[in-house]
Amino acid sequence: RLLASVDGGESWAAQPFWADGRFVRRLVISPDFAANQRLYAVGDQVYHTADGGTTWQPAMTPPPIDAAGPEVWQPGRLAIGAGDRLFLTIYRYATIAPYTRQDQLWTSTDHGDTWARLPAAPDLPMAALA
Repeated sequence: RLLASVDGGESWAAQPFWADGRFVRRLVISPDFAANQRLYAVGDQVYHTADGGTTWQPAMTPPPIDAAGPEVWQPGRLAIGAGDRLFLTIYRYATIAPYTRQDQLWTSTDHGDTWARLPAAPDLPMAALA
């Protein structure tokens, strides 16, 4: 669930959008949040908001992190760069021995609506994005 405060942290309230089974593993705030009110979240899906979190929209073409799909990928790191360009790592473990880990790097240049895999990224564990 996701909590928000409108009084400088004196009190917190759960956001209704996140109350029905959706979850957040990573949350990033736009460097220009004061002007554009953009937040980005990843959990069971990739979501974005342009109104400070009042309403959330799922990505139109997200990375394959839906747990109901045939290949279960987990969200890793979520980072934001210049111009609100987003970067997301996802990973999974092979289902047969030696249970190797596979990683992918995805990016969005349209505030999280559409995502594309960066095929040149190495298939190595990605512990951080900078």
